[in-house]
Amino acid sequence: MSHSSLVVERLRAVLTESRLSGLPVPDRPTWLRRFPAHQDALAEVFDEILGPIDVPATAKTATVQLPPEPSLPVWAESPPRIETLREDKHGRLCQAPDGHRYYVLDASRLTGRNPASHYLDRARRIAAADVPGVVTPTIEENAKGDVAVRFSVADEAPVSFAVGPGQRRGATRRALDVISRTAARIRLLHERGAAHGRLRRTSLRIDVETRRLVIDTGLMDGPGLDGGDLGAQQRSDVRALGVMLYGALSLEGAEPDEREIVQRHDGGELPPLGVRRPDLMPPLVRIVDRCLAAGTPAGFATSSQLLDALDRLQDLESEATVRVAPGAQAGRAALILVALIALLAGAWAIERLSSGPDEGARLAVKERIDPRLERVRDLVAKGRHEQAQRLLKEIGKELGINPERVPPRPAPR
Repeated sequence: MSHSSLVVERLRAVLTESRLSGLPVPDRPTWLRRFPAHQDALAEVFDEILGPIDVPATAKTATVQLPPEPSLPVWAESPPRIETLREDKHGRLCQAPDGHRYYVLDASRLTGRNPASHYLDRARRIAAADVPGVVTPTIEENAKGDVAVRFSVADEAPVSFAVGPGQRRGATRRALDVISRTAARIRLLHERGAAHGRLRRTSLRIDVETRRLVIDTGLMDGPGLDGGDLGAQQRSDVRALGVMLYGALSLEGAEPDEREIVQRHDGGELPPLGVRRPDLMPPLVRIVDRCLAAGTPAGFATSSQLLDALDRLQDLESEATVRVAPGAQAGRAALILVALIALLAGAWAIERLSSGPDEGARLAVKERIDPRLERVRDLVAKGRHEQAQRLLKEIGKELGINPERVPPRPAPR
């Protein structure tokens, strides 16, 4: 049996089992993206078992039209194995045995300017943006009009900045790195017509398996107060990044309250940052000030402006570190050498996997590794060699490769 037939039959079996058992239905875009060579055959299987997709004119993501059968997941009569975690005035949060969570909206409440409508609009925008490292929901709808927003729940741990009066050496650099990576993903979210809207430090998680930074979109918390236009939500994201940066580097070391920090900033009563480097204090203060003033002439107009300022600050931090460190030139040369060796190791691993029979595995590896290798090249080009080295070690560990011992490339057949 060909590889195409195996993939198609596997999907058919999974869809059939989902329909009969009430387990979550596989995500159509994920399957089509994972096996691009078999998209037509896989689409036919989805259409055969689930029915064709219908893309409403007002929605940016496809909604799957499902017949109202009691055996269907979550929003029909839920089987006992589907656990309802909590209910509120807009719907209920449910969890399936495989760890998937759903927020199910009551169709009767999706009218007018109801907060549930804002919530669904934000979920659709985030899903359409499809930003790597941002928890992307899947939106599904049945014939009754009930809407389920589904999440893939990873095993995650909270991000720690190691803040407070007892800051360890390198705490400023670590905080800048985490905030910069977060800002890069938020900028991409904004450029693709979406916004987070509820960003805070607890939104940042670390995937326990891959050690990658993950941004929780806050959709699992339910509708809440999701009103406001897209521009207001994007400005809120910029302010939230400033609050996180201030909280990571403040002397108080406590989880910051955004409203309190903005009020104290506007009143000129914000306590100073706990940064030991006098050369970094003025630009850091300016960045925090402009974040908290987002939406005014004195603040950042976009997340792109914030990310540019953070990049310049990291360049300044790296240059100062190289300038004062003993043996800086030798250290830089050694780090560049390690970076090049590890880049070769990553390229070799991808090529080795690409020659195997499992096309899905190859695509999965490339999706995970390629953006990170590009990030390494950017870091090396900017002189941030220690960050590049740390990232390369993570990549090598994930691939099971010792970057200092790269096997020879296999001879072409």
